[in-house]
Amino acid sequence: MGHVDLPIKIGNYTIIQKFTVAEIDVPAVIGYDFLHKNNCTIDMGKGVLLLKDSKIDCIKESQMSSTFKIKLSDKLTIPPNTEVIISGIVEGDSSSIMNAIVEPIPSKHTDTLLVAKALVDPSCGQVPIRMVNLSKYEQIMQPFTHVATCELIDTGSVFNEPRSEKLRRLSSSSCDEVNELPSLLQDLKLRSSELLNEGQIDQLESLLKRHIQTFSKNKDDLGRATAIKHKIDTGNAKPVKQPPRRLPLTKRDEVDKEIQRLLDGKIIEPSKSPWASCIVPVTKKDGSTRICIDFRPINSLTIKDSYPLCRIDDSLDALRGSKWLSVLDLSKKNCTFDWTNECNEAFEKLQMTLMSAPILGYPDMTKQFILDTDASGFGIGAVLSQIHEGKEVVVAYYSKSLSKAQRQYCVTRRELLAVILSIKHFHHYLYGTHFKVRTDHGALTWLDLIITTDLNGPMWLYTM
Repeated sequence: MGHVDLPIKIGNYTIIQKFTVAEIDVPAVIGYDFLHKNNCTIDMGKGVLLLKDSKIDCIKESQMSSTFKIKLSDKLTIPPNTEVIISGIVEGDSSSIMNAIVEPIPSKHTDTLLVAKALVDPSCGQVPIRMVNLSKYEQIMQPFTHVATCELIDTGSVFNEPRSEKLRRLSSSSCDEVNELPSLLQDLKLRSSELLNEGQIDQLESLLKRHIQTFSKNKDDLGRATAIKHKIDTGNAKPVKQPPRRLPLTKRDEVDKEIQRLLDGKIIEPSKSPWASCIVPVTKKDGSTRICIDFRPINSLTIKDSYPLCRIDDSLDALRGSKWLSVLDLSKKNCTFDWTNECNEAFEKLQMTLMSAPILGYPDMTKQFILDTDASGFGIGAVLSQIHEGKEVVVAYYSKSLSKAQRQYCVTRRELLAVILSIKHFHHYLYGTHFKVRTDHGALTWLDLIITTDLNGPMWLYTM
């Protein structure tokens, strides 16, 4: 603390004024003694200071902002357990600020998504930001999201200390730990490496790291779907309460252990509800117990969802042109499957059979279909095919046993029946297109010239 005489330049005037040195947050404060001594007038309406014949504009403290918000310039995706350094945009005019400190903005992700404090130069309008994702899930932030603030600081208060070598070693080991592929996926990577080159192997490893949470680590790691919340719509029905059923004494310990396992794995949770359904312990093939619930009373009150189900054959047709097929298996199995030499031989034989002619192809609606039909004394059959790359490829098969009455038909009628039923079966492919029907019964080629008195004849001809 002390006193000092300093010159003050206001407008075109320079005035010597005595100042008291104090610990305050602003550079200087002009008091009443200065205003009275120099006959100053403050016009609050116009926001000016009148000093003799000079007018000096007064700037509010809020107009001299020392804090700026920082927002993202692009969409940001941060993988789990990963730190990134990105470029943030400073809102406002920070061209005159050379030193500032980055401070995080409190949000709902404060526990999992952190912003590091850092000394930056915001004069160019952009500053680097260090962000770390501590969660097990991928964090996605949209463009122009405010993530931090940039506050002006006094450079004299910055305490410079050389970077710790221990801290650098810790950061290096942390990065190695993040980049290391978990052991549960090492086997998958090794088995896939036989079919991939080095670049594809690196892409596969990167893909597995980004989606590590998709894979089950143990039998109780079931994951949790957060995209939607399941709802059972029972309308205005009264709650159903089932009385508890007595369990066999030999099953009680197993049921208690299984319920505790489900609680520990957060698969189930305690609930107080007017709805109550009984548990049904079921013994599996391996001797363990599975806990089931008798939901039949609730199902009888539930409003059924009404939506069309996809047909399997339509789904298979959509695979035309595909070369890779991904399969997602459940992690829990009822029992251990012993893969013997006989199983391996059968599997190899199955592969060779599937790769040998005739191999099914996918339908191409730009090409003509060929329908081959035939009939016997007990059934009918058909083959739908197309010409792909100069070769006739089978698209689908069809067969059907004849009824007792149909077996009494003559040969011509059975052959005609094979054509009719095959066209109806492949209606999805053939309707609205020109296709070729091939049959080994020459009499059918004269049907359009014959006037038949058979009751079924006109109807079958009309169908064709």
